[in-house]
Amino acid sequence: MANIKSPITGGKTKKVGEIPTKLILGNIKKQFKLDMPELFEGLSFISIMECEDTGYRFYAPILKLDEESFYNRIGRNEGYYSSSRWEFELSLNFIKPQDKICEIGSGYGAYLDMLKEKGFDCYGIELNSNAVDVLRRKGHQASNTLIQDFCKTHEEEFDVVCFYQVLEHISDVDLFMQNTLKIVKWGGQILISVPNNDAFVMKYNYHKEAGNVPPHHVGLWGKQSLINLGNHYGLKLLNIVEQPLPKSYAGYYYSLKVINKFGKLASIIVPLTRWLAKIFLKRRTHKILGPYVFVAFEKIGNGK
Repeated sequence: MANIKSPITGGKTKKVGEIPTKLILGNIKKQFKLDMPELFEGLSFISIMECEDTGYRFYAPILKLDEESFYNRIGRNEGYYSSSRWEFELSLNFIKPQDKICEIGSGYGAYLDMLKEKGFDCYGIELNSNAVDVLRRKGHQASNTLIQDFCKTHEEEFDVVCFYQVLEHISDVDLFMQNTLKIVKWGGQILISVPNNDAFVMKYNYHKEAGNVPPHHVGLWGKQSLINLGNHYGLKLLNIVEQPLPKSYAGYYYSLKVINKFGKLASIIVPLTRWLAKIFLKRRTHKILGPYVFVAFEKIGNGK
């Protein structure tokens, strides 16, 4: 693994962990109801690598995957595309009424619906062709295309480009960022949200569910790696916000803490004490890191 280069800088990386592929396949089948034995053919584990320049962690090797087919399949799972997200309202602090907005990874249009309702001029890019059909039926401008193709005909067109819960799916981060920055006007905003892997609910449970491992997620972001991402591309940091733990996560957070500390005994301890812990935790969730982090950048330089 010593020769694997950073997907951001092209620089050195180091191995910081690994996950058995058998565990991942079992979780994919359980969570997404997909049987994909061919996915890790010849691999007994997936490595976790870290970019020495930015601290960004990512999985290796990169898997060969028909992305459109994969997201069409898992997109059928109920609740996969959220109807509302923490970052939606937060993003409005960085958008002006006259701004033209592009969302990369629009899903079925929850964010675009909100923007349209508020009178914004918005456009969506989405790999799931079924979702794009839905977007168009709703009256949204939408493309079923990759950013490296979209940017060829939309250079410096948008005042705001946003991608929420997208960057963790991108294996070639540099290619994605280089092409994304092409469609942003100078002085425009880039708004990003990702799972916060500095938070306990992500850090402890990242390898125990199919959602935060390959092929669904290929990278593990945190506050500092996002800041370093902006620095690498010559972007001005406007704000970065780590989500507080939602009150609805209190019981889940407590269960994970007990499992982490007591192992198998947690099956006895949690049912007896969870109700009391939830009452206590709900009063202090604002002091605990939640599952997401949001960052706003401004395009001010020429990038790398």
